[in-house]
Amino acid sequence: MKLNCLSYLIATVVFLFSGMQFTYAGELGTLNWKFETEDAIFSLPAIGSNGTVYVGADDHYLYAINPDGTLKWKFQTGNRVRSSPAVGSDGTIYVGSDDSYLYAINPDGTLKWKFQTGSWIESSPAVGSDGTIYVGADHHLYAINPDGTLKWKFETDWIHSSPAIGSDGTIYVGSRDNYLYAINPDGTLKWKFQAGSWIDSSPAIGSDGTIYVGSDDSYLYAINPDGTLKWKFQTGSWVKSSPAIGSDGTIYVNTGDDYLYAINPDGTLKWKFQAKYVIESPPAIGSNGTIYISNSNYLYAINPDGTLKWKFEEEYSSLSSPTIGSNGIVYITSYTSEGYYLYAINSDSSSLADSSWPMFHHDTMHTGRVDITSTNPASSITLSFSLNKEWNLVGTSYPLNISSFNIPEVLTVWKWTGNSWQFWSPNPSLMKIAQTYGLDPITEIDANEGFWVKTTDQVNISVPVEKTQ
Repeated sequence: MKLNCLSYLIATVVFLFSGMQFTYAGELGTLNWKFETEDAIFSLPAIGSNGTVYVGADDHYLYAINPDGTLKWKFQTGNRVRSSPAVGSDGTIYVGSDDSYLYAINPDGTLKWKFQTGSWIESSPAVGSDGTIYVGADHHLYAINPDGTLKWKFETDWIHSSPAIGSDGTIYVGSRDNYLYAINPDGTLKWKFQAGSWIDSSPAIGSDGTIYVGSDDSYLYAINPDGTLKWKFQTGSWVKSSPAIGSDGTIYVNTGDDYLYAINPDGTLKWKFQAKYVIESPPAIGSNGTIYISNSNYLYAINPDGTLKWKFEEEYSSLSSPTIGSNGIVYITSYTSEGYYLYAINSDSSSLADSSWPMFHHDTMHTGRVDITSTNPASSITLSFSLNKEWNLVGTSYPLNISSFNIPEVLTVWKWTGNSWQFWSPNPSLMKIAQTYGLDPITEIDANEGFWVKTTDQVNISVPVEKTQ
C-alpha cells in the first residue's frame, strides 16, 4: 500500500512515542519462516488458542512450535506420528501414533495419559462438546473419556477416515468396508450408507446437517441427516481428500485426477481448477474466500471464481493440507533435498472462512465437530483472538467496537483506510499525541477489515458479537 508523506510522518512520530518499530506483513505467497523436523511430516498442523502450532512427524515426535517458528517443546511417542492432533477446550492435545496409542498431552508438553488401541493410529481424533475423544484404529471407532478410560468402541472394517461430530452428537466416520457410519453418542448404530468403494475421506457437515464425504469410487456424496442420498457428483478419480465448505455453501474437494472441484449445494459443478500432480490434501478456505490447496510442488491460493491468485513453490514435495492461522499465516508441511519442514507462508486471509466446515476437521484446533452457534443464523457468538507479543495483523468477519481491546496488554491499534492511518490506544497520552498530529481515532472495526494490534505480551481476547444474516 502507498502512504502519503504527511500520513507517513504522523505515523512515524506516534510509533516513536509508543516505543514501536513498524513492520509490514510479508508479500503474499512468500515464506515467513520454516521449522525443521528429523523426518517427514504427514500430520496436518493444528493451532491452539494461544497460537501454538502442533504437528506430528515420522521421527516419532509431536512438536509444539511458537508462532514465531521457534520450538516450544516436543513430545516423544513410540513410533511415527501421522495422525493429526486435536486440541481440547482445556488445551490438552490429543494425537495418535503408529505405536497404537492415543496420547493426551498437557499444554506444557508432559504426558496426561495414553490409551492403547489394537493397531497404529493414522485417523485424527475428534473432540466432543462433553470432552469425549473419538478416534479410529484397527477395526473400531473408539470413544474415550476425558480421563483416558474407554467409554465404548464400535466395530467396523479398517478405519483410515477421521470422525466428524454433528450438532446432535452423532459421530460420522468412513470405513474400508465401503460404508459411512452414523453412530449415536452411546455407541449404537444410527444408520450406515454404502458407497462403491473405500471411504478414507473424512466427512464435512453442512449448516443444514448434510454430510459430505468422498470415496475411492470417484464420487463425492451428499447424504441427508437420515442416511438417504441427497446427490452424488462424479469426479475423474478417487476422492480421498476431505471436503471443505465455503460461506456460500459451495463444497470444495481435491481428487486424484489433479483437480480441485467447486460444487454447488445442489450437486452441480461450479468450476474446477487443475493443479500439477495428484492432490489428496483437504482444502482450507480463508476469511476472504481464498481457497488454499497443496500438491506435490505447490501451495495454491485460488480466488472464489476459480482463478489462480498466487502460488508458493516448494522445492520437492508438499505433504499436508493448509491450516490458516488468525495471524494471516498459512501453515503447510513439505520435504526438500535439505530436510523436512513446517512452512509458515504469508497470506491476506486473516482467519478461516465463516462457514459450517471451512477446513479439515472443521477448525484450526481440529475438534472435528460442528460449532452449534455458527449454524444459528441469528445468535450471539464469541470471537477469540490469540495475539502474540509485539505486532499482530488481525481480521474479522464481524463489526467490532474498539473498546473490546481496552485491556492492559494492548498498547495500540492501527487501521489503514486506503488514504490514511487511524489510531487508537487505551493510553490517553498516546491518544492525545495522535490527535495532536492529526490522526483520526478508531471508533469501530468494520466487518472484513484488517487492522494491526501492538501488544506488550501474549494475550487471548474474547469478544461477544451479534451474528445476523
